[in-house]
Amino acid sequence: MVRRFLALLLALAAPAAAAAPDPVPPPAGVVVGRFVFPDRQPWAGEVFTLRFVWQVDWDLFRYLEGDLAWTADPLVTEGWTREPLGKPQPLGSRSVADIGFVTRAAGLVPGPISLKPATQQMQIVTGSYETSGVTIATIGPVLARASGAKLAVRPLPPAPAQFSGAVGDFALTSSVDTITVKVGQPIVWTVRLSGTGNWTSFNGVPSRPLPRAFDLVGTPEQSAPSTGSLFERTMTETITIVPRQPGTFSLGPVEMTVFDPAAGRFRTIAAPAVALVIKPGAAVVPPPASRPEATAALNEAGLPPLLKGVGQARVPLPRWLWRSVLALPFVMLSLAWLGLAAHRALARDPERAARRAHSRLTRTVAAVAATPDAATRRALVRDWQRDAAVRLKIDHAAPTPRIVGDGIWAQLWDEADRLLYGVDAPLPPDWPERAKTVLAETGAPAPFDVAKIFTAANLYPVLAVLCLAFASLPAPLSATGQPRPAVIAPLDWIGHYNLGRQAAAANNWQAAAAHAGIAWVQAPRSAETTALWALAAREAGIGGRAAGGLPVPIDTRGVLTGLLPPLGWQAITFAAALLIIGGYGALLLIRFGHAPHRAVLLAATVAGVGTIGGVAGWLGVAGYGPAAAPDAAITWRQVALRALPVDTPDADVVIVLPPGTVGHRDAAFMGWSHVTLGDGRAGWVRRRELMPIWEAQR
Repeated sequence: MVRRFLALLLALAAPAAAAAPDPVPPPAGVVVGRFVFPDRQPWAGEVFTLRFVWQVDWDLFRYLEGDLAWTADPLVTEGWTREPLGKPQPLGSRSVADIGFVTRAAGLVPGPISLKPATQQMQIVTGSYETSGVTIATIGPVLARASGAKLAVRPLPPAPAQFSGAVGDFALTSSVDTITVKVGQPIVWTVRLSGTGNWTSFNGVPSRPLPRAFDLVGTPEQSAPSTGSLFERTMTETITIVPRQPGTFSLGPVEMTVFDPAAGRFRTIAAPAVALVIKPGAAVVPPPASRPEATAALNEAGLPPLLKGVGQARVPLPRWLWRSVLALPFVMLSLAWLGLAAHRALARDPERAARRAHSRLTRTVAAVAATPDAATRRALVRDWQRDAAVRLKIDHAAPTPRIVGDGIWAQLWDEADRLLYGVDAPLPPDWPERAKTVLAETGAPAPFDVAKIFTAANLYPVLAVLCLAFASLPAPLSATGQPRPAVIAPLDWIGHYNLGRQAAAANNWQAAAAHAGIAWVQAPRSAETTALWALAAREAGIGGRAAGGLPVPIDTRGVLTGLLPPLGWQAITFAAALLIIGGYGALLLIRFGHAPHRAVLLAATVAGVGTIGGVAGWLGVAGYGPAAAPDAAITWRQVALRALPVDTPDADVVIVLPPGTVGHRDAAFMGWSHVTLGDGRAGWVRRRELMPIWEAQR
């Protein structure tokens, strides 16, 4: 017993006395490392779970030393966390166990990336020796090394213009320290953005519009308390505002477009608008009418002049008719292609002549049996031979019974020859019956195969591409509206312009923007409407088409859209549709051999001009968005979009439309209008909050 104890002490003291050996690679199969990726390929910027697993021989493994060594670049990762040790499992004659590490990572750049190898120092059993009859295992350090791995990061789909760059699961909230104050008293407005995602790739809390009735005090204050996580964060932005006039106002809504990697699509998160009640106070700002004459004169000098007379705009096509114009080339060319392909397939059908001959043979045999006249019989038998040769597909000018073959057909043919070319050789009495029987036994030829219409020989690739292009064209978007402060004709663009100019002179920029926008849509080529709409949109803070409103004629898209009113672009599209039908239809006729080939250049020119004109016309109409429809209307101030036509509390309202939003009025109910927006959202708005663009108020 004493000898064994001394041997054990010597074994324990020996490693301490000797110098620690340098780590060496472990024997093959003792330690194997691998990366474990999610089942789904991650999107660019998406935060995903990354695992790394050492599979060790449990009989030889002792413990890990230090941390897992790995260079994450080009991924962005958090630190590794050790997972609970897995239960050893049998593997052949050995027992193995998984030692796992987990972290969160994100690939910011799409495409294939190569992960660098990982290393880990650990202690394993490297051998054994025997002392005094006792076998003692020797433990030594090894440096395990796992090979790298490949990971493909998916690029995001085409992003909308308002995409913030945020990828992940986020939420927005908006709040104020008080909802009822007096004019001149400060209000603290706080917007909070929280969630999990690529925080390093976007600017945090989105910008938010501030009503013109408020002044901003100081600069926004941002805070983002540290959570110890690279991908989880809460960012708060606080501003102090001071109301300048009494009334009921709304702050927000605050919206942000993010990419949801779980759903694989872009979505808009929003913090609902916050309603404020501003009461009169000592700091009430006097109304515009009490301003000094010098200020009023300055405002008048900066506005375009009033116009005289009555303007007459032309209403654009209804939505169903506009969609019909877009679909017209697709439908007509598809029908033309189908007709020409069917004609070619029928003409080239090898059984077509046989089917017709079979039908005529049935009638001819019946006529032979019913006709006693010899001359008539001879003519019918001659017709029978001609059709029988076609039915049997005999390619010979003068078939003989031997060419026809053996059997009943040859016998019938021989008897027919004797009648036609012999002397006093009558037709046997049972000849019609035998001819009828053999025709029935032969059977009718195969019917026409409709699928042959769609074979490669009949398919016209150019037309297929054109049809696909027309089928993918979206329809125009939707709009929203308000009541007028004065009664004018719905299509009197000069009346709308003058009302907008008067509202601008009184610094009522929201009403001015609504009337000026309507006047510009109805008469976009007028210099006065263009100038007033650009000024009013800027002063009212209306964002243009990207924000769901009317295009603003200060950018390239707005300038190009304003070259023609909506009906003008629709007329160009209709004319282009006729050219497309004519040009591509002529190419179809040439392709199928129904028109001379020398007309290819003319047909291609007509088709090209029509295509260019159609694209230009469609882009012009799409530039106006929902305003290019007779049922369009525009909001003249911020308004709540309610689920039901009832005055629900403002706190229950989820969607608040900013001024200048355009949509379709598709229903009415007791002072309410149902509005459908371009993004598919819909709800009820008080009729007085909408201003129709092309129709009278109803």
